[in-house]
Amino acid sequence: MLKRLLQVIFFGLVLSPGVQAQGFGQNKIQYEYQNWQYIQSKHYDIYFYDGGLPAAEFAAAVAESAYVHISEVVGFKMQARTVIILYNSHNDFEETNLSSQIQDESVGGFTEFFKNRVTLPYDGSAEGFRHVIHHELTHALQLQFYYGTGPGSIITGITGFMLPPWFAEGSAEYFSRRWDSESDNFIRDAVLANYLPPIPNLYGFLAYKGGQAFLYWVERKYGIGKIAQLNQVLKRRKNIEETFKSVFGMTQLEMTEVWHDDMKEEYWPEIAARQKPGDYAEAITDHQKNINFVNNSPALSPDGSRLAYLSDNNGAFYIHVLSTIDGEKARKLIGGQKENTLEEFKWLRPGISWSPDGSEIVFAAKAGQNDALYIVDATSGKKRKRLVQPQLNGMWSPAWSPDGSRIAFMGTRKGQSDIYLWYLEKDSVTNLTNDRYSDLEPTWSPNGSKIAFTSDRSTFQKGASDGALLVESLDNTDIFLMASDGSGLRQITADLFTDKSPVFYHSSDTLLFVSDRNGIDNIYFHALSSGEERPLTNLISGANQLTCSIKNQRLAFTSFHKGGYDIYLSKTPFTINDTLKSLRPTAFRKRSGINFRDFPDGGLQEADSTKLSKENRPYRKFVFDDDFKKGTFSEKNNLLAENTELPSDKRLSLNGKFIKRAYTPKFSLDYVGGYGGYDPFWGVQGYTQFIVSDLMGSHRIGVGLNIIRDLANSDLVIGWSYLPRRWDIGTQVFHFSNYFNTGQGIERLEHMGGQMNFQYPFNRFRRFEINLGYTYLREKNLVYNLPVKNTKAVPLTVSLVSDNTDFRFYGPYSGTRYRLSLFGSPDVATDVLSFYTGLLDWRHYLPITRESNLALRLSAGYSSGRNPYQFILGGLDNWLNYKFARGLDRISITDFYFSQLTTPLRGYGYYEQVGTRFFLVNAEFRFPLVDYLIMRFPLPLWITNIRGAAFTDIGSAWNEHFRGTELSSTGGRRLKDIAMSFGWGFRVNLGVFLLRMDAAWRSDLLKTSKPDYLFSIGTDF
Repeated sequence: MLKRLLQVIFFGLVLSPGVQAQGFGQNKIQYEYQNWQYIQSKHYDIYFYDGGLPAAEFAAAVAESAYVHISEVVGFKMQARTVIILYNSHNDFEETNLSSQIQDESVGGFTEFFKNRVTLPYDGSAEGFRHVIHHELTHALQLQFYYGTGPGSIITGITGFMLPPWFAEGSAEYFSRRWDSESDNFIRDAVLANYLPPIPNLYGFLAYKGGQAFLYWVERKYGIGKIAQLNQVLKRRKNIEETFKSVFGMTQLEMTEVWHDDMKEEYWPEIAARQKPGDYAEAITDHQKNINFVNNSPALSPDGSRLAYLSDNNGAFYIHVLSTIDGEKARKLIGGQKENTLEEFKWLRPGISWSPDGSEIVFAAKAGQNDALYIVDATSGKKRKRLVQPQLNGMWSPAWSPDGSRIAFMGTRKGQSDIYLWYLEKDSVTNLTNDRYSDLEPTWSPNGSKIAFTSDRSTFQKGASDGALLVESLDNTDIFLMASDGSGLRQITADLFTDKSPVFYHSSDTLLFVSDRNGIDNIYFHALSSGEERPLTNLISGANQLTCSIKNQRLAFTSFHKGGYDIYLSKTPFTINDTLKSLRPTAFRKRSGINFRDFPDGGLQEADSTKLSKENRPYRKFVFDDDFKKGTFSEKNNLLAENTELPSDKRLSLNGKFIKRAYTPKFSLDYVGGYGGYDPFWGVQGYTQFIVSDLMGSHRIGVGLNIIRDLANSDLVIGWSYLPRRWDIGTQVFHFSNYFNTGQGIERLEHMGGQMNFQYPFNRFRRFEINLGYTYLREKNLVYNLPVKNTKAVPLTVSLVSDNTDFRFYGPYSGTRYRLSLFGSPDVATDVLSFYTGLLDWRHYLPITRESNLALRLSAGYSSGRNPYQFILGGLDNWLNYKFARGLDRISITDFYFSQLTTPLRGYGYYEQVGTRFFLVNAEFRFPLVDYLIMRFPLPLWITNIRGAAFTDIGSAWNEHFRGTELSSTGGRRLKDIAMSFGWGFRVNLGVFLLRMDAAWRSDLLKTSKPDYLFSIGTDF
């Protein structure tokens, strides 16, 4: 019933993000209780917990600099302080209570509309952290600029006008990066491969990069003033098409033509001047053929005969191994995202390394609360050994030493990333680079005496004597070398660009690395003894993640080309371009040089961040306003709506450091509004909903109202949940009023009571639930003077829930989910219902191709006791053109509340069979049907991704006696107590809801009925 579903949805909003009452879903786990504190800069409150102060201080500097920059370009001052909430690692960030979703590795942060709150993790890279802070704060300022502050203003504003995704995300990228070689590479590839869409159709990663590219082009063609004008006019008109006509004198499509022509003029000459990655090396993966996006983290075995890599070519990430000799098809070695020990692979900062004898590989993965390094048999995929370091917030990029005794890796701890060594025999770990710099990508010299790595430490050391840090140079990294014990640190490269991905090539004197010196990531050679250095490639799309074999000349790398990542293998990397001495810079590099972050605005000023100590805050050359750089501000003309800012002497101590303050819960409105839906039993249903929570999402209070004259005729739900610990606890009280038109007139049934929920997650995929409640039903006839019927129950449910599925299109695509429940009401009094019930719901999704799968479901139940539970078999969820196999009478109305609709059994009506025990088996093949449907008559209509389904449903509900089949009068065997149907259908997303259409035939094995055509809404099981 949808009404029950609406109640469940509301309970789910009131409760923990991980609680799905009577449903499935994966878990968000608070492994440790966080003691939150905060510091205040002029415009921001920055919250952090144990060990997060350095990241919070860095965020304060970046945030104030970003605010000055964005506000000067757009011409807008903040109206309310923005909260920044920092997590020490992405693992902690994934379990935040501030979002209902589990934040996977690709999510670098998010901005919340209603709370004016930015949430993000530290990822071990100063530049990556700076970029995400700046990106998300652009969103926060944009929201205030376009919609004002507070839930009411924002809801009203969004209802009238939504920022186009390309403009919102493109602006955040533009203001946080302006332009860089990575962005240039994405757009160059889109232009040359002819997949850069028109401006209104910039979606996916092109919403970010395409939107950024368009705004950067507007700046260069019309001046940065056009960016400000575009924002100001769009704020007034609330219409992107009208804004384009006003600002540019063209429609979006007309503007697209001008933009695309300029992009072609800039990038097309590169075709003649550069090599495609396939011209330099052989492509050994094909993302277009496999219909995937990521093939990366290549690792050649020591003898070069095999290559391990990470791929998402089946909907989830797997490590594959292929032969580089005979062209044998790659085989899956080990997969992730289905078990708690391999929740996620590190595909954004990957690393795989072989043991010296080629028998094993090592890689990093998220494993519950912590990251782990896994040693896996390279043939069987069996995990042999793992390293977990609870004191580290994250681990990446392992590299096996040539003697097999050690593994170097990158680890982060309390806002600091260093190179560590894992000694395998002793199973101990040593920190080699214990400093504030970002140290990444360790690699061993062939003799095991040296470790090369990537670091931004030269950025800190090149500035003034106090360690000043230039905001535009945070992405300047160089290659460094040290002894395997961490001594003898030596800088190898010393340019102002991004040098990365070092790897030794056969000799401890020969180092290969990647650099974007000419504007494109190319492979360079460096001789350590002589200092000789030259490029090996002149690629049109960048190279990354180098790997080479020890016993031959093979070199492999990853490249983004034609809209996806593929791996390329070169067997003679030095002989192809052995005369290449230098590379012609790209148009972007010629135009901007090393100052590509500099916006063409002379009004921006350089200043100290605050009076903080130079030792702890090396951020003196960010851009700040005059008040912030002095550590003071004037109260005059203060536009901040929320008067919560502390004076400077309360924010900063006498030595200039931030004063830390303890967090106390501060409650504010999350949401106020309505939601509704349709149900064949109850018709159209609607609620007014209020949700209030504290700043950290630890406490959540919800109220749902449907007021009709008085309380007796109204619906009310009030709930509270407590979420900061591993146990999630919730409690609710409720009152619902429903009306039934029976053969004895109108019946009103009041349903009231309360419940408490307890949920304990064992890991992301499995949890234990307890639900204890009290229910009171009062049934009264409003026409006749019949006796009032009162019913009481004390329901108790204990459940084990497991779910490792992933979704695609209109339902789960792969994985398994099940719920095993024991549900009952104890026999505590004669006027209290007494029953006990066992329920099983098991579902498995088997991928057939990337776009099709087989869905299997088995559900069953048994109930007994003085008032056994009833299972109602037939129909399907949210059925629009529904029918009933039988009607409801007064006796059965109350029983209906202690029953369960068992669906789908298509081709049969509701109440087809009713019993105290049941089983239902569903099998459904789901496949792509129509990619694009474009209609002109009778109405213009454009629909994409229409999905098809072929199904079989078989089930039965009975009491004590069950006969599956019987002999017919003609001697044939037919179904008796078993109902069966089969058919086909399609699913289409109409924007507001998902429409399902099914044609179902009933069959008793001897006869087949005419088809029933069924229309329903919602996702598939």
